[in-house]
Amino acid sequence: MPMSTEVRNWNRTKTPLLKQVGLALASLWVIMLVAAVSATIYREFDGPTVRDTMAQNVDLSTTNSSLKIGLDSAQRANAAAQATIDKLNAEKANLRSLFESYIAPIPLLKSGP
Repeated sequence: MPMSTEVRNWNRTKTPLLKQVGLALASLWVIMLVAAVSATIYREFDGPTVRDTMAQNVDLSTTNSSLKIGLDSAQRANAAAQATIDKLNAEKANLRSLFESYIAPIPLLKSGP
């Protein structure tokens, strides 16, 4: 009989402690479950993920680099066009002076009294 008394004493002292530990662990499990579900809902419906934001940044950097390449190409084409314009203006000035040298010796006819 001394054994049964020990078992009863053990049950009286240890069972409430085990119940409290079990309740604490169950409470932590429920809290973690609610947090995980909340995080999933937020990620899926409300908030942008880091991966999405990084993908958008990569897209923007690609767009920026292509725009920069296009701008550099346009600037080179503009410089070439400006050089052609300058060359044509110089040729125009040469042709004008040549034309004026042909016209200058011809006397102008006067009409009228």
